[in-house]
Amino acid sequence: MNNALTWFEIPALDLDRAAAFYGQVIGQQLSREQMGPTEMAVFPFDRQAGIGGCLQT
Repeated sequence: MNNALTWFEIPALDLDRAAAFYGQVIGQQLSREQMGPTEMAVFPFDRQAGIGGCLQT
């Protein structure tokens, strides 16, 4: 597939609330990660397909 989506970021003011919402939508828990000063909630991803994303404050 040409120009397939491989990564996305969704800004969120309330990371706990957003992670709970999207976790409920997809039926899986998002993992929390800290990248420098930025806290993120990362969606489960498929390394073989190369698709992933996160919520970011």
